[in-house]
This record gives sequence, C-alpha cells and structure tokens, in this order.
Amino acid sequence: MRISMTRALWLLMSIVVLHSCNDETIEPVFYGNLEGFIRHSESEEPLAQVKVSTSPLSVSVLTDHRGYYRIDSLEAKEYSVFATKDGYGAETVKVNLSRNATISQNIFLDPFIPDNEVAIYEPVSPIPPNDSTGLDLVVVLGWSTLNAIAENDSIIYDINIYASEGSAEDKRIIDFPDTTLAITGLRYSTTYYWQVTSKNLEGQKINGPVWKFTTQDFPDNRLFFALKDDDPDGRGENYNIYSGSQEDSIIVRLTKDVGMDIAPSLSFKRDKVAFVSDRNNNEPHIFTMDPDGKNPFQVTTLPVTGYHNPGVGYCWSPDGGRLLYSHYDRLYKIDRNGTNLELVATAPEGRHFRRCDWTAQQNKIVVETVGVNGFDSEIYLMNDDGSEMTLLVENVPGRVGDPSFSIDGKSILYTYDVSEFESQDNRQLDTHIFLMAIDSSSVEDLSQNNKDNGTNDLMPIFSPDGANIIFYNVPNDGIGEPSVWIMDSSGGNRELVYEGALTPHWK
Repeated sequence: MRISMTRALWLLMSIVVLHSCNDETIEPVFYGNLEGFIRHSESEEPLAQVKVSTSPLSVSVLTDHRGYYRIDSLEAKEYSVFATKDGYGAETVKVNLSRNATISQNIFLDPFIPDNEVAIYEPVSPIPPNDSTGLDLVVVLGWSTLNAIAENDSIIYDINIYASEGSAEDKRIIDFPDTTLAITGLRYSTTYYWQVTSKNLEGQKINGPVWKFTTQDFPDNRLFFALKDDDPDGRGENYNIYSGSQEDSIIVRLTKDVGMDIAPSLSFKRDKVAFVSDRNNNEPHIFTMDPDGKNPFQVTTLPVTGYHNPGVGYCWSPDGGRLLYSHYDRLYKIDRNGTNLELVATAPEGRHFRRCDWTAQQNKIVVETVGVNGFDSEIYLMNDDGSEMTLLVENVPGRVGDPSFSIDGKSILYTYDVSEFESQDNRQLDTHIFLMAIDSSSVEDLSQNNKDNGTNDLMPIFSPDGANIIFYNVPNDGIGEPSVWIMDSSGGNRELVYEGALTPHWK
C-alpha cells in the first residue's frame, strides 16, 4: 500500500489531536419555561387549538380548552412566540426567558372579517411580517386563511421559498397540512422570498402574495479554530474551520470539505482567512477564503510540510499581502494570489522548518526548526529576508516549539515540555507556555500553577490588543479532547472557550 511521507506526518499528528468535537461551547446552558393563555381580542374568551411555536425553533404546542399553553425547558434567551389559528390573524410577541424561571405571556388574537372581494382561501397575515430584517438562520413561517371556510372543508398548502441569489437552496413543499413551517439552513445577509398557495379538496387553488424576509448580517467574528466533524467516508479524521466570538456562544462553520481543514489565520487587514487543507491530493496546502467562508482559493503548489509539520508551519505577512510558510528545510514567501514564490531561508542541516511568525516591528521572523525526532527542536530569529539567522531558544531536553510574537515585537511566546520527556513517538507530557523578552532573554512560565496536570498547552498567540493569549490545551494521553482557552498576558484567569477545538487564532 502506498502512503506518502506527507500523509504519514498527518497521521502522526492525529495521535496528538485525535478528538471528538462538540459544535456548542462549553459555557453552562440555563433553561426556563414559557406559559400563558390565548384569548379572543374582543370577548376575551379562551381559544382552544391555537398553535404556539417559537423562533429560535423549539417545539409547537396547542392550547387546551382553557386557551392555556406551556413549553418547558427552553434555553434561557430571547424568543419570538407565534400564535396561529384558522379564522384569526396570526400574532407574534417577544419574550426573554430567565434562567430557572417560568415566564407568563398571554396573547390575544383578532378574528378575520371576511371580505367578499377577496378569495376566502387566500393566505394572509405572514409571520414573520413582510419585509422583516435581521432574522435568525432558523425561521418559523406562519400564515392564516380568511374566516369563511365551511367546517368540513380541509385546506392544504404549497409553499415556495427561494433566495435572492437564486441558489440551489430553493425549496418547494407540496400538500403541507399546517399553517406553520420551520425553515432551517438559511444563510446570513440573504433575502428570501416565499409564497403560499391554498388548496381545497375540490382542487381549487389561490395563490397568496409574495412575502420576503432578510436574515441577519454575517457576524464580525474574531476567533477562528478547527473543530472535528462527522466522518462520512471513513477517513478517520475530518476537521473544518469555524469562527466565533468571545462574547456569545454562536459559532459559524466556514468550510465543509471532508478531510483536514486546520490552522485558520485571519489576515491583518481582516479581509481574508488563511487555513491549511489536505482536500487536494492529501497534501496540506494553504488556502484563503473570505471571512464568511466564500471564495476559497488554493495559494500554494508546494505543500506546507516537513518533520512534525502537518500544515501548521505558516503565517501572514504584516501587511496581509503575502504568506510565509515552511516546506521541509526551506522557508518561502508567496503572494496571497499564489504568485512570486521566493526562498527566504534554508534550515540547518538535518532539520526542517515548522511554526513561524512575522512581525512588522523591525521586520523580524521567528521560526521553529525540528529534526527527525520531535523533541530535537529549537527556535531562531531572523530578518524578513532570511539574513542574520540567530538561535533564540536552544535545543534542550524535551520539546520546544510554537513561537509567536507579542504585539510590540519585543517578546515571543513559545511552548516547552518541562518534563523533559523524550520518546520515539514524540509524546509530550507537560508542555507549558513561556514568554521570553528577546533583548534580555528573561523567561516567564505562564502555565505554572494554572494548567491541569496531565495536559499540554499548545500554539499560543496574543489577542489583537495584547491583553490576552489564546491557545489550545490537550490531554497528554493522545485520546482526550482538545479545547481552546483564553488567559490574560500574565497567565492568570484561564477561561475555557470552545470544547473539542484546536489550532485557534484571534485577530
């Protein structure tokens, strides 16, 4: 069986980072309950068999003979509550559920007054209201028909939904028996048009008006990371790129390819996200895409690879126009459009380049080199043209790696296995994050007294304001789940951000 050296290195990396994934954050989730009565707006008589649903989508319930409804165990946050009943105008209200509380919300429905000039089956009263904007990516559509239908007359509906861009996401639902329909899988910043056609058993049809709504703008996320997804073709590893925010729990999937999409990095201009993927020929190459995941583009023709380098050895230039990356014992620059490949430096004999970073301060590059054995590692500092290559962190017992600059370029973060453990499988036992002042070579252990025993802190970088550090932590047994963390620049206040994630970036 033929297997490339590159692929073998990818598999070796999976020993360290083979984990399951949870698309949700690990922050505690609190729940509340919603109840209330639905009544006639004029007589205030209770209305039975009123359908009550929510957006974001939960469950739909019907009121009892008292007009009472209740929905339990809803995540504590804001909801739109919809009430619909044939013969009445649909109604929507906003509620904000508190943790461990039951919120009462009564709703009043207006009866329809038949209009002889309008067909009695015409769909009316759209939910959300026509021209609504800023909607979630799950929308509950609702409508009613005019109140002039015989009790024995059954109505069914055809619903057409299509996006403003005329994409393949257009949907058509035939012979739908209800007047509410949950639509999932919507896209950000997109206008959707929808139309309901009412039909009775005699085959009469009446088209309703065309309504529209627009989803919310794409979030301005600043955190990027890789999450493990399902493995549809049995490869055994399938990571995709996601973005998120430190402020809320919403995460957005940016790539959807089967394989390893890892090491995302937002450019300094914040207009492109670079990442590494083995989607073509099972070799790790640099790709770029828009921050919303659109317009993916393969930048490199030489893979990002080498000793213990399954695609993590690259970084942006300070101006966002070029990428610096390692290819075995060579360090290259390349324009982000894939042109002007330029050799920057050659590694010492018997060593390959791995992780790197590039700062505009004094136009410096910091880069890790590694030998056949992963613990045979060291860190160099050089000018951005490859000159004056100087040893910064020497090869010591245990593994050194993951260098990145501080905002002012005067210090670097790096990782080191303080257990000084060395083995043929390159296992790390107790890797800490260190901060080194370049001029004085003074070193501070930021993981000391904060990191859980039996784990490794890896791939640290500073936040955009330099006040915090983002990194990922992984159990040293090779089978536990990784997780993304944030701590302050002195190593305190460690905060778990995303479970099941790795290779984070913050810009």
